[in-house]
Amino acid sequence: MSGALGDHPLARQFNALDPLQILDAIQLPGWFPTGRVMALNSYENRVYQIELEDADGALRTVVGNFYRLGRWSADARNQRAAADRAALRRAWAIRPFLDCAYAPAPEILAPEGDTIVCRCEEITAAQIRQSYAEGAIGPRQVKTATRAGMGHCQGRMCDLTTRGILASCGAAPAAPRARSPIKPVTLGELAALAAHQETSS
Repeated sequence: MSGALGDHPLARQFNALDPLQILDAIQLPGWFPTGRVMALNSYENRVYQIELEDADGALRTVVGNFYRLGRWSADARNQRAAADRAALRRAWAIRPFLDCAYAPAPEILAPEGDTIVCRCEEITAAQIRQSYAEGAIGPRQVKTATRAGMGHCQGRMCDLTTRGILASCGAAPAAPRARSPIKPVTLGELAALAAHQETSS
């Protein structure tokens, strides 16, 4: 824990943390961020509020705290987090009951007919079912066949319903997977990112 932050071999990466790097780090344990990240005020650490999507499509918000390098040992970190983790476990203990008691009706997660599933591209449930009948057995194949999930929201509104329809048709369930970029970006933003990497390398 001795030594200044500037002497640490990873200090440069810590100082250059940005939301895209945060999302990459959040995906490493197998979590699925939606792309909504908000920086919170902090004097010396990097703190972000991050929205995650569970395997069943439910959304939850977590706070990611990237501590200044060398500040905490693993034991000290676990000791400081013990009370918060226990409170979190207690808060989430009721979740399985709520999921069973208030489960949405099947027609909500797997509609039929002319129900609009993808509002961005105006794709109906019938079109998705037809694409499955023609060989689109997963969300990516449905996206290619129908453009469902290729609109402005990039599937945030329709992905869960698309998966529900495929499951009702007999397709094997697939966990949601976030891929960069997980939100629409402009060419200007990509160009600015490239310029930043050149200057920091």
